[in-house]
Amino acid sequence: MKRVIQFQLSFAFLVFTACTSRTDRWQPAEFTLTTPWSLEVPVETPWPEYPRPMMQREEWVNLNGLWDYALMGRQTDFPEIWHGTIRVPFPIESALSGVRQMVNDTTLLWYRRSFTVPDEWKGKSVLLHFEASDWETRVWVNGQEAGMHRGGYDPFSFDITGMLNPGIAQELIVSVWDPTDKGSQPRGKQVNEPGGIFYTPSTGIWQTVWIEPVPETYILDYRLQTDIDRETIEMEVQTAGNRQGLSFTTRAYSQGNLLAEAHSGQPALSLSLPGSRLWSPDDPFLYDLEIVLTRNGTLMDSVRGYFGMRKISPGKDDQGYTRMLLNNAFVFQNGPLDQGFWPDGLYTPPSDEAMRYDIEMTKKMGFNMLRKHVKVEPRRFYYWCDMLGILVWQDMPSTSGFVGYTDPDLEVGEEHASQFTWELERMIQTKFNHPSVIVWVPFNEGWGQHRTAWYTGYIKSLDPTRLVNPASGWTDRGTGDILDIHHYPDPRMPEPEKNRAIVLGEFGGLGYGEDGHTWQKENWGYRNMRDKESLLETFEDFYSTVWDFASKGLSAAVYTQTTDVETETNGLITYDRKVLKMEPQWVSKAVKGILPPVAEGDQRIFMDEVNVKLSVPLPEVRIFYTTDGTSPGENSLTYKGEFTLTESAIVKAIAVYEDGEKSRIRSFEFLKAIPVPGSTEKPADEGLRRQVYEGNWRTLPDFDTLSPVQSDVSSMVGIASLKREQHYGVVWEGVLYIAEEDVYRFSLTSDDGSRLFLHGEMLINNDGVHGMVRVNGYKALGKGYHPVRIEYFQRTGGQGLEFYISGTGAGKKPVDMNGIFFHH
Repeated sequence: MKRVIQFQLSFAFLVFTACTSRTDRWQPAEFTLTTPWSLEVPVETPWPEYPRPMMQREEWVNLNGLWDYALMGRQTDFPEIWHGTIRVPFPIESALSGVRQMVNDTTLLWYRRSFTVPDEWKGKSVLLHFEASDWETRVWVNGQEAGMHRGGYDPFSFDITGMLNPGIAQELIVSVWDPTDKGSQPRGKQVNEPGGIFYTPSTGIWQTVWIEPVPETYILDYRLQTDIDRETIEMEVQTAGNRQGLSFTTRAYSQGNLLAEAHSGQPALSLSLPGSRLWSPDDPFLYDLEIVLTRNGTLMDSVRGYFGMRKISPGKDDQGYTRMLLNNAFVFQNGPLDQGFWPDGLYTPPSDEAMRYDIEMTKKMGFNMLRKHVKVEPRRFYYWCDMLGILVWQDMPSTSGFVGYTDPDLEVGEEHASQFTWELERMIQTKFNHPSVIVWVPFNEGWGQHRTAWYTGYIKSLDPTRLVNPASGWTDRGTGDILDIHHYPDPRMPEPEKNRAIVLGEFGGLGYGEDGHTWQKENWGYRNMRDKESLLETFEDFYSTVWDFASKGLSAAVYTQTTDVETETNGLITYDRKVLKMEPQWVSKAVKGILPPVAEGDQRIFMDEVNVKLSVPLPEVRIFYTTDGTSPGENSLTYKGEFTLTESAIVKAIAVYEDGEKSRIRSFEFLKAIPVPGSTEKPADEGLRRQVYEGNWRTLPDFDTLSPVQSDVSSMVGIASLKREQHYGVVWEGVLYIAEEDVYRFSLTSDDGSRLFLHGEMLINNDGVHGMVRVNGYKALGKGYHPVRIEYFQRTGGQGLEFYISGTGAGKKPVDMNGIFFHH
């Protein structure tokens, strides 16, 4: 490689002396969606903030901005032709990079730029830092190889001092190979063919590149543990260079005032902080930190940082439930699933301000926690979580060694396991000092899950101060501090355990697409909402259940999700961060348990009378209501128990909590219905006409525009006899015989989507890709024959369809499904 360096250096000088004109010419690639920050990103100075907030030095140079790039086959020589200009640190697949091009596993992505070392750094060592690059990164400085790193999520550095040429510009060349889903490395939700719950990959440099000067002997890192019970801090300082004769000093400050100081000839130090102010989401108080390195009284190095005094531990509450305790007290943890994708920068937020916005909105919506889902963020993300006060469950990015949902005892190759272990170690090492991080999650569901018990113990050996959630959802192996289940869309809880806290690691996924703010026209949620009011009402209903579970042993709940991501529209915020789908004040009240009354059950129509029962999940709450459609207040009717309606009415109710907080007003319309008459003409033939279609859908298609692959007659509504596994749909059509006038409950349970029509009107909408979800609908029907149509589709994975009918009058039983369907 050295044989071409002289030509490349001279070529680099020509390129970079024309920097101004190149900046003027450079443009981002075409956006699918822009965020409020997309067009404000500086061309030459994106992400100018100091990238390592917990260990700061004064001097540094940011190398973000415009670089040359080339895409080549996996060869060993430097490129002879550079294909264009890319803006670092945005992935090449992103619009903000200026390229927006997919890269396959047979290609190397090359980068090149020049930089100068400040004259003031003379006599010091120079470190070249990459905050993250995905995945295998090789680095050359002035033609000399500085090193190689494998890992997509952790910061890494090279000492490039001996490679620098004095007095002239330096050339930096980087190559990155990223197999995405074709390799065995951790890669989260990145796939080469995005769709569903998997998204566009982020190849190459995706976090800040920078250089800094350090002395010959310097502070490499430090590890800090706080003990709130003893009111102490234990610290281990790591150094590089000559370690002989070193002295260590550490100091803790609050608002500029020195509170504690420790000196030692050893790298292990202890500070005492009596009367410590504890860090929590309600009071995210941080102490300032200084570490000083000397030799024989001469200053060698110093860094500044911060820390928070907090403790996370398992323990029992007053009811005997095992809980996750924060600072020795139970705090119910509520948070969104936070995936960290952006429509303009993919893995990379457009700016530090944009990244902070997501955390600020999480707080504004009342959450005290987030689950960082199969992605590790830049160090500044955790800085803002520390500063703003948000608890973090940190997932390990899932590996490429899975297809769908794998066996939790999966045997994986040694290369797969060793790389997973290495990147897991780096995640824990580099985020260890952040008080916001409280839970490590090595596996999501069954994705690449292997050696679960071993990893649980290994994480505990690396970090005994935090909790381990060994597998979030589905594939529990009985280890760790937490038992975690997932359930969509409605919340569920596992049975309480003696030694582990129980949590709901994912639920919700209520889909609502805002016109003009979606990644593409076809989108989906685990349950699609018809409008914003139904979205908010369902969200409140779900949190009523969550808070009921909290009183029965549940320690935490994770709602899917913070924002929409590509085709998923189940976010609280649109993917472009421009629309909040629900008012934050109402979301915040629901999340905190300040919930409006719920009318129990889902029957809202009746023929003679209906009993109305109102409830809230928390005790010591007063309910006020009206039945004439007016807004209730504390002078309205006081709810004292179940009441009866004999005429149509709009019931409105409000809850007033013990501390004076008031809920949102909820409205429930009860309709005294006249039964829809049935036809007296009996069709000639029993059974329903059944038509089967083939297709890959995420929502029910318009079947009337498609051609069926199978047509026959079926006596029942079910899919077992079809013997199909994926990518199909079914329509049953005919008439339903009702033997007695009544209000009937129809139940449609399906995996994936289904719908029910009566007399041409949709009664049940259970559409979307989801597990077995039941939706009820009610209709007053007279005796006779009623037109019915049922639609269903199955995409991939599990499948199922159940259809039931029952009357709602006193003593009514489910309708006998034999011989009630006919067709003409």
